Amino acid sequence: MRQAVKSQMLAKKLRDAIHSGELLPEMILPHEVELAATNQLSRGTVRTALDELEKQKLIRRIRGKGTIICSPKPECTSIKVILPGPGTLSWSLRRIMHGIISEADQHGIRVETIMSTCDHKPEHMNFKIFQSLSRKDCVILPGLEWWRPILPILADIRCNLAYLDNCNSDNLGKILPYVQNWKRFVVDFPEITRLAHRYLRKLGRKRTLIFQQSRLEAIAYFDELKQDKTEFDPRLFVPYEYGYGICDDPKQQRRNLRNYLIPYLERAFFEAHADSIILNNGDIAMTLMELLEELDLRVPEDVSIVAVEDYSRMTGQNFPVSAFQFSRIELGRCFVRCFLNEYFTPEILVQQPFFVERESSRKGAGNPEGLAEDISPHKTENYY
Repeated sequence: MRQAVKSQMLAKKLRDAIHSGELLPEMILPHEVELAATNQLSRGTVRTALDELEKQKLIRRIRGKGTIICSPKPECTSIKVILPGPGTLSWSLRRIMHGIISEADQHGIRVETIMSTCDHKPEHMNFKIFQSLSRKDCVILPGLEWWRPILPILADIRCNLAYLDNCNSDNLGKILPYVQNWKRFVVDFPEITRLAHRYLRKLGRKRTLIFQQSRLEAIAYFDELKQDKTEFDPRLFVPYEYGYGICDDPKQQRRNLRNYLIPYLERAFFEAHADSIILNNGDIAMTLMELLEELDLRVPEDVSIVAVEDYSRMTGQNFPVSAFQFSRIELGRCFVRCFLNEYFTPEILVQQPFFVERESSRKGAGNPEGLAEDISPHKTENYY
């Protein structure tokens, strides 16, 4: 029998098992080798069948985890967004809400807001307002520290949830160790660091200076180096020690940050010859350009800088960011898209690169032909 026919028969067998409930959501399929041996097929035939099921969004293949059965999408006619409180929202939340509302409007989805406090203070959280939520509700938590006490409540309700883990993933396992079979999407900054790292590799940059934000982000960075078979150079890694000198006095914190960064910058540029930078911290971004100029460490024109925040808009300064930046409007859109996929893989990172192309302010900096297309939000397969 021809290979194409055999692969179609295997795909139909697995598809029927998924629809009948024999294969449940979140189950991990056996490895390709085991499937091939069990069904007396070649690995190529099995791979073709799995490719077809993945196109139909019945399964998702995750590197390092295997092939996971997806869940049917929730019925999404309205989305509830939990915000910290009434009144003026932060710059970041305003942009996220703009993305949520504009994407929801395109699909005829109603957006409702739930104010978790009356005065933006976490200690005044009104937990009773969450009692109206049910398992069928599609809920978005756009992030920041105030969501931590809310998560266990939403876990008990088991609503469909998309939330932003704002670089604080380290404690998630301690907060929610008991949650099973809960459909949720996690938008995680370490994943954005991975995407920035891979983008720079496509540019041919192999000596990237990175500033650690969390333990998981460091793990993601080391994993990317391992995938590239690149040796770790400690001169290109700025560890997150005591929050980069965080303190109550903003001026003193800025001085602490400057003093902390100077030796790392000198090593990175004078000794390690850094050819690219990933900017993932607002305070560092604000200070970095000043320090580079003061230390006569002017960034060469051919050094690529990737930012995960729109610092130019935040400060009015013109940051020399080449190629891509992080867009919180696009993040808001992706929150809504979580609930629009035909099938929906729980408890994994949303595989959406939230980078948007930007015209660089630097002479000669830009995007090689084809890279913008490869990393667009609608073509994520190349990046996972």
